[in-house]
Amino acid sequence: QELLQKLSMLHTTCSQPLDERYMNDVAWGYSNAPWYRGAPHVYPQQAAAGLYSTPTDMVRFLLMLMASETDENQVLSRDTVEEMMSPQA
Repeated sequence: QELLQKLSMLHTTCSQPLDERYMNDVAWGYSNAPWYRGAPHVYPQQAAAGLYSTPTDMVRFLLMLMASETDENQVLSRDTVEEMMSPQA
């Protein structure tokens, strides 16, 4: 929450199941298959699949990452961003 608030990412959440206040803003998938409902899924792997966001909020996050290259970033340190972008084993 601290990161999302500092970046003014007001339309981003990791809540599972998805909070009711986001339901009208989410773009659902579509399929002609009768079994497909396009509803939000609840994932046990929240870090890998639990983020719901808007394009505008994602751009805010990417701009913050880019700003770390010039040390203009006040949210995450340059070292933290470099670690985020490094391959993890």
